[in-house]
Amino acid sequence: MLKNVSRILLVRGDKIGDVVLCTPALEALRAAHPEARISMLVRTQVADVLRGNPDLDSLLEIDPVVHSGLRGFLRLVQMLRRERFEVAVVFQATALIAAAVFFSR
Repeated sequence: MLKNVSRILLVRGDKIGDVVLCTPALEALRAAHPEARISMLVRTQVADVLRGNPDLDSLLEIDPVVHSGLRGFLRLVQMLRRERFEVAVVFQATALIAAAVFFSR
């Protein structure tokens, strides 16, 4: 699997059921990388599904008001850059979210 990775981002932003279906992958990543910092990027309206998940270190939220338009896109890129992720696993995302992950390096 991934070697020497300390910061992992998972991305599945939209529907509650789809976010829930990603939790086995989250559990498997935690088992494979117990020391890594694992974060997940989701839309604010589905974030409650993951709050308190023991396999997740942080939850990053895409707020439809704060992250809309060009300024919102740039805010999202900045938020992701601050976290300095080494690996991103994008289960599914809109083109805008995928672009933000790409531009955050």
